[in-house]
Amino acid sequence: LTGVEIEKMLPTPNIPLGNIPEAQKYLAEGSHRRLYTFSPEDYKDIAAIWGQGEQALPGDPPGELQVVEGMPDGGKIHELVGEPSAFTPDYAPEEMYEIAAKLTKAMR
Repeated sequence: LTGVEIEKMLPTPNIPLGNIPEAQKYLAEGSHRRLYTFSPEDYKDIAAIWGQGEQALPGDPPGELQVVEGMPDGGKIHELVGEPSAFTPDYAPEEMYEIAAKLTKAMR
Protein backbone atom coordinates (compact mmCIF):
# COMPACT_ATOMS: atom_id res chain seq x y z
CA LEU A 1 0.00 0.00 0.00
CA THR A 2 2.72 2.49 0.93
CA GLY A 3 5.30 1.45 -1.63
CA VAL A 4 7.87 0.66 1.08
CA GLU A 5 10.18 -2.19 0.13
CA ILE A 6 9.77 -4.37 3.21
CA GLU A 7 12.76 -6.54 2.25
CA LYS A 8 15.03 -3.51 2.62
CA MET A 9 13.31 -2.17 5.73
CA LEU A 10 13.35 -5.41 7.75
CA PRO A 11 16.48 -7.55 7.37
CA THR A 12 15.11 -11.08 7.18
CA PRO A 13 17.14 -14.18 6.39
CA ASN A 14 16.58 -15.76 3.00
CA ILE A 15 16.39 -19.46 3.85
CA PRO A 16 15.55 -21.67 0.86
CA LEU A 17 12.27 -23.48 1.46
CA GLY A 18 13.86 -26.79 0.47
CA ASN A 19 16.09 -26.55 3.57
CA ILE A 20 13.11 -26.86 5.93
CA PRO A 21 11.84 -30.46 5.71
CA GLU A 22 9.11 -29.89 8.34
CA ALA A 23 7.51 -27.22 6.13
CA GLN A 24 7.27 -29.28 2.94
CA LYS A 25 3.89 -30.82 3.78
CA TYR A 26 2.32 -27.38 4.35
CA LEU A 27 3.95 -25.85 1.28
CA ALA A 28 2.62 -28.70 -0.86
CA GLU A 29 -0.95 -28.24 0.38
CA GLY A 30 -0.70 -24.44 0.14
CA SER A 31 -1.89 -23.72 3.68
CA HIS A 32 0.65 -20.89 3.98
CA ARG A 33 -1.27 -19.00 1.28
CA ARG A 34 -4.49 -18.79 3.32
CA LEU A 35 -5.17 -15.87 5.63
CA TYR A 36 -8.03 -16.48 8.07
CA THR A 37 -10.14 -13.60 9.39
CA PHE A 38 -11.30 -15.51 12.52
CA SER A 39 -14.45 -13.37 12.50
CA PRO A 40 -17.09 -12.46 9.93
CA GLU A 41 -17.13 -8.84 11.19
CA ASP A 42 -13.38 -8.14 11.20
CA TYR A 43 -10.81 -7.62 8.47
CA LYS A 44 -13.32 -7.20 5.65
CA ASP A 45 -10.85 -5.22 3.51
CA ILE A 46 -7.81 -7.47 4.00
CA ALA A 47 -8.23 -8.90 0.49
CA ALA A 48 -7.02 -5.54 -0.86
CA ILE A 49 -3.61 -6.32 0.64
CA TRP A 50 -3.44 -10.13 0.63
CA GLY A 51 -3.52 -11.35 -2.92
CA GLN A 52 -3.22 -9.38 -6.13
CA GLY A 53 -1.15 -12.14 -7.78
CA GLU A 54 1.70 -11.94 -5.27
CA GLN A 55 3.68 -14.89 -3.95
CA ALA A 56 3.45 -15.82 -0.28
CA LEU A 57 7.17 -16.69 -0.05
CA PRO A 58 10.17 -16.32 -2.34
CA GLY A 59 10.48 -19.45 -4.47
CA ASP A 60 6.96 -20.50 -3.54
CA PRO A 61 5.17 -22.98 -5.82
CA PRO A 62 2.49 -21.25 -7.92
CA GLY A 63 -0.83 -20.60 -6.25
CA GLU A 64 -3.15 -17.73 -5.36
CA LEU A 65 -3.16 -16.06 -1.98
CA GLN A 66 -6.64 -16.24 -0.50
CA VAL A 67 -8.57 -14.71 2.38
CA VAL A 68 -10.77 -17.23 4.19
CA GLU A 69 -13.61 -15.87 6.30
CA GLY A 70 -13.78 -17.50 9.71
CA MET A 71 -11.41 -19.84 11.52
CA PRO A 72 -9.33 -22.71 10.17
CA ASP A 73 -10.61 -26.23 10.65
CA GLY A 74 -9.13 -27.85 13.67
CA GLY A 75 -9.75 -29.93 16.71
CA LYS A 76 -12.63 -29.38 19.08
CA ILE A 77 -11.93 -26.86 21.82
CA HIS A 78 -13.05 -28.50 25.04
CA GLU A 79 -14.88 -26.56 27.73
CA LEU A 80 -12.55 -27.01 30.68
CA VAL A 81 -13.74 -27.18 34.26
CA GLY A 82 -11.72 -25.27 36.81
CA GLU A 83 -10.01 -26.96 39.72
CA PRO A 84 -10.44 -24.62 42.69
CA SER A 85 -7.48 -25.92 44.68
CA ALA A 86 -5.08 -26.62 41.82
CA PHE A 87 -2.48 -24.05 42.93
CA THR A 88 -3.41 -23.61 46.60
CA PRO A 89 -3.53 -26.11 49.42
CA ASP A 90 -6.99 -27.22 50.44
CA TYR A 91 -7.12 -26.75 54.24
CA ALA A 92 -9.80 -28.20 56.41
CA PRO A 93 -11.66 -25.61 58.54
CA GLU A 94 -10.14 -27.13 61.71
CA GLU A 95 -6.63 -26.57 60.36
CA MET A 96 -7.44 -22.94 59.55
CA TYR A 97 -8.72 -22.40 63.10
CA GLU A 98 -5.57 -24.00 64.55
CA ILE A 99 -3.29 -21.79 62.39
CA ALA A 100 -5.25 -18.67 63.35
CA ALA A 101 -5.02 -19.56 67.05
CA LYS A 102 -1.23 -20.06 66.82
CA LEU A 103 -0.77 -16.73 65.01
CA THR A 104 -2.95 -14.90 67.54
CA LYS A 105 -0.97 -16.41 70.42
CA ALA A 106 2.36 -15.47 68.76
CA MET A 107 1.20 -11.84 68.38
CA ARG A 108 0.55 -11.39 72.11
